[in-house]
Amino acid sequence: MYRPLDTVNREIRLVELEPSENDDEVISFVLRYTPLADTKGRLKFSALSYCWGFAEEPHPVMIRDEKDRKNILASVSMSVNRNLYSALRRLRRRQEPQTLWIDLVCIKQSDLKERAQQVELMGEIYSSAHTVYVWLGEGDPGSYEDSLLGGLDMEATDPRDKIFALLSFGEETHNISQLPPQARPSYEKNTIEVFSDFTKWWISCHDTLNILSAVHAQPWRTWMDLSPLGAAPHEFDHAQRPSWSFWYEGRSEWSLGTFGLFNNRGLDLCASAKTMIDVDLLSRPNTGILALKGFRVDLIKSREFYHYSKENPYANSATMLAAYEAIFDPTSVLDMWDMTKLNWQQSLSAKLKSDNNDSNNIPSEIAIMEEDSKLFSHFQSHGFRGCEDLDEFQEDDPPLRFFPCHGKCLFTTEGDKVGLCPAGAKEGDIIVILYGGNVPYLLRPANNDTAEDRFYLVGECYLDGFMHGEAMELLLDDGSGVKEEVFSLV
Repeated sequence: MYRPLDTVNREIRLVELEPSENDDEVISFVLRYTPLADTKGRLKFSALSYCWGFAEEPHPVMIRDEKDRKNILASVSMSVNRNLYSALRRLRRRQEPQTLWIDLVCIKQSDLKERAQQVELMGEIYSSAHTVYVWLGEGDPGSYEDSLLGGLDMEATDPRDKIFALLSFGEETHNISQLPPQARPSYEKNTIEVFSDFTKWWISCHDTLNILSAVHAQPWRTWMDLSPLGAAPHEFDHAQRPSWSFWYEGRSEWSLGTFGLFNNRGLDLCASAKTMIDVDLLSRPNTGILALKGFRVDLIKSREFYHYSKENPYANSATMLAAYEAIFDPTSVLDMWDMTKLNWQQSLSAKLKSDNNDSNNIPSEIAIMEEDSKLFSHFQSHGFRGCEDLDEFQEDDPPLRFFPCHGKCLFTTEGDKVGLCPAGAKEGDIIVILYGGNVPYLLRPANNDTAEDRFYLVGECYLDGFMHGEAMELLLDDGSGVKEEVFSLV
């Protein structure tokens, strides 16, 4: 198969990775020879860097010489390791060949003299490549969700590319030509249509409502109260896009502060039990409406601060405390709310000096905080809220008086249930179970001119004692007054 290389002209081998519409079709190469100097001008190629690994699970590929380009029967088989094979499957195009330099294939491994000569050229080969692919291995199956959320931190001239450019990285989306119209790239759609259609497709494809929790990665809809940092409250009535749609603004670490996206930190939530999404409702033609089946559970009556301290009145509720810690990360284990990078002691000192004009009070205030290691860690991990609203907080709880950054996240319902809600929640928001959701959701009636009731999606919530399917008993109880309905989210 291999003829000797012309070392005088510093010849190298390249391979053309032949295209295929079928991911399962055998990998096939055409082998060609060229002086290295030619690759710096008219001939473009890409170099592939990967981990050789061990020879376990060898995969066969087919290769033939350029003179036999049109004679497939002239191909011979050679084995490559699993890691290289995975990289080639990902790199193979559907319509056109791709010229590559791959050390295992382009160097005759049994010829030690050739290997030594080619190794000397490798630095120049990589520098001459038009593109260098670095293959780190396959990601976890279904990892497109991680890529999608990671894309929030990237810059894009066209926001639609925060979906389109990442499709090839997902196990369920890399075969782009096979995607349905809802998920396939189309620049004929506007940005709202792209994100709304994609959200509906994702729900249908995965048979779960987890992606609805991604609204909390948006700067004005996080669980944490970010208003001191300039994040204005979200006005649903004036928004131009659906309240339920995934969107291109936000930060990936804020998505960690949700229940639905990561079924947070071992809580193993399944609020709607084993209910299934009605996919027929998802196919309704109106892009701006998401219709989902479910039922109402309760109504938020009041909200207050959650006292994260030794005197926490809900300390006996281990599940409530675990949920609070998973969302707000009060000791900054995951560093997802480290927003201002301010030194809390300097901020506190400045505040106390301005209030009391007496620096002697500062050590005693700091000592109060240091008595509770959880609060101390929290203060170190978050910035200082500011001075404008401090007077409204409880005088008998100095730590909360200075650091109310979690907002009024603790709610009580009309039915005397308790739970946790994001910063944007309000009294009167409706707590619902939506089929296919791991968490309860908060809905807010929308002002509209139609006869049909429509709702804004405020987001997810935590309802103590109703996170593992317990609410389904209300639906089965004829005397509860709970009934199934279709919610039209706008």
